[in-house]
This record gives sequence, C-alpha cells and structure tokens, in this order.
Amino acid sequence: MKPEEIYEKLEKSSEFKEWKKDNKGCFLSYMFKVTPGDEDWQVGFYDKGKDSITTFKFVNDKVEIIEDQKVFKKEESNVNKLELNDVKVELEEALKTANKVRSEKYKVDYSKIIVLLQRLDVGQIWNITYITNTLSTLNIKLSCDSGDVLSEELIPLTNYKGG
Repeated sequence: MKPEEIYEKLEKSSEFKEWKKDNKGCFLSYMFKVTPGDEDWQVGFYDKGKDSITTFKFVNDKVEIIEDQKVFKKEESNVNKLELNDVKVELEEALKTANKVRSEKYKVDYSKIIVLLQRLDVGQIWNITYITNTLSTLNIKLSCDSGDVLSEELIPLTNYKGG
C-alpha cells in the first residue's frame, strides 16, 4: 500500500476518529515499517505541547494506539510535519535505489530493512536502514521528491553507545 492509502485507511478507523477529537493540534510526523515480516505500517503523530508521539499500528485490520511516547530526536532538533502530497518517489523505487547502493558499494547481506518516511531539515526523505548480517547498519537517506541519495553510512553496531 502507498503511504496515502495507509493514511486514508487510518482516517476511516473509529479509533483514530475518537483520538483525533481530543488531539486536534497533533500532526502526521512519520510512517514506519520493518520488512520482511511486518508488512503493516505504523503511523506517528506529534504533539508539540507534550513533545510526544502517538503511534497507530494496524494489527489484524484493527488499529492499536500507543500514546505519549518519548520522541527519539536530538534536543535541539524539531519534529516536522510529513506531507504525503510531497512524496513523488514511491517506496518500491526508493528500495530499488537503496538496494543498488547497498549491493554495488557496500556488498553486505541483511536480515531486515527498517523504512521510515519523514521530514528532516534536509527535506522529506525515505530513511532506509538495513540491519546487516555482520552486526552493522547501513543507513541510506533518499529524497522523496527526486529519489536522489542524500546520504549513506555503514555503522558497526559496536559504535553505538548505550544510554
């Protein structure tokens, strides 16, 4: 399903309609999925007043709500509104580009792909992270407008610091 179809499906759900009544100031901030395995998207809405995220997840065609989650961002960063009308490059094309970068430049095998559709300071992006079989992550950010690769980085998991 395309992001706008996911969003329309969510808008039609009674759970979302009920939640929206009390959360009019919240805005769409991201869409997320893990593949292969979890074919359902998670859709996140940001509440600036609470500096928190509410996530809607489809589980067996039912909507599960996870409210008031801590925002995963740097202190000085802003959470930006996701504009689905600005997505010109579909996920399949973004994955095709990312896979080409992965296979030609990094030659790593992977077990999972984490896909995040979001708006950062560089613009609206497909943020694609491969969990590799060598205990590292390959992160590739692509423009949703042009499909251009904006950044790519292979990071060994041993470089991550616990918090």
